[in-house]
Amino acid sequence: MKKTAIILLPAVFILLSSSSVWAKRYPVSEGENIKGGFEMSGYINTAVGWQRFSNDPITEVAQDGSYAGPLGEWLPASTSGAPAPAPGSDYFEFFIPKFELDMVKHLGKRARLRGDIQFGRANSGSALPVPGINVVHAYGAVTIYEPKEVEIWLGRLGLQAGFEPYEDYLNDTVSYSILWRGLVPPPNATGVQITGKFSEHVRYYFALANGVVNDTIFNFKQIPSMVGTVMVTWGPDDKQSAVVITPFAGPESFSNRHWTFGLDAYTYWWVAPDFQIGLETCIQNDQGRGGPTTNYYAGLLNLHWDLSESWYAVGKYAYTSQTTPGNGVLNLTGAEQRIHEITLGFGHYFTDTTKLKAEARLDIIDPAAAASQYVGGFAMSMNQAF
Repeated sequence: MKKTAIILLPAVFILLSSSSVWAKRYPVSEGENIKGGFEMSGYINTAVGWQRFSNDPITEVAQDGSYAGPLGEWLPASTSGAPAPAPGSDYFEFFIPKFELDMVKHLGKRARLRGDIQFGRANSGSALPVPGINVVHAYGAVTIYEPKEVEIWLGRLGLQAGFEPYEDYLNDTVSYSILWRGLVPPPNATGVQITGKFSEHVRYYFALANGVVNDTIFNFKQIPSMVGTVMVTWGPDDKQSAVVITPFAGPESFSNRHWTFGLDAYTYWWVAPDFQIGLETCIQNDQGRGGPTTNYYAGLLNLHWDLSESWYAVGKYAYTSQTTPGNGVLNLTGAEQRIHEITLGFGHYFTDTTKLKAEARLDIIDPAAAASQYVGGFAMSMNQAF
């Protein structure tokens, strides 16, 4: 309880002492510093939190190397070679999850270059896939048919699947769910994408890539992975609603014979001027290469309530089920198990580009071959964009 108070009291004091009211909440990627066709934007997020692992063997290790709990993605990753958390251990830590710079250079009216770079430091708890320098996006784009905004993108791309945005600043909660960390919906890819619009409110995307779940340039295969998205939007720009459907398929396990198939669908829907419902469901089938075929079933519910122009409350529930220990290459949650994540939190906009978030989260991990685990904790982050 003492550690909980250390985290929550400063947050309550800061929030109650602020009376700023700001309504503008545009994506941080829409930079406003423009000179000679060059734009730059970005953000930094800093965080503090406490969590505890129950006294049971730890079985959740997401595909990106992160662990359960609100701090799990900032603890030393399993992929880094650092010692894994021990059952019964608890942590009170400060973090710099990431600092990001997004740059766009327009080359006339029909071409542009984009690069989004994340910076981090291992000993400051930078979130995966940093520490170090991570090139999130790096692509060139050309417009081939202006009336329908048809473009070709070539390079390192962000994909459209997944309810949770890749920019931390835009995420309602401090932490990301197991869907995001486990790569259950495809997050990004290196390849070529064509995008355009059928109408003002219906867009499409189609990409061929090295991999969309197991993203690597070392393929050991001759067939690209494929992902397509249809996005339908409605409502005003400041509170737009959407339905996004993304099927994907490809040889994600380094084998031309063993394929991965999946479908992700989500919506963020403003059912009232101050209340948004977010829903996501995803299934993924990974055919075995060195192990059995593995199925993943996942879902997410995100309830966002604007209490005022500067305050919001959020409740999130995420679920995944993994049906075998993995297919020999992909093991998205760490074991054959079911995972439940329950998060309650709030956010406050000090300005239109400065946001504080706080949350309490409880994870319940129910493996097939070990005892159930409980991982609970608190986290708070300051998110500043430009």
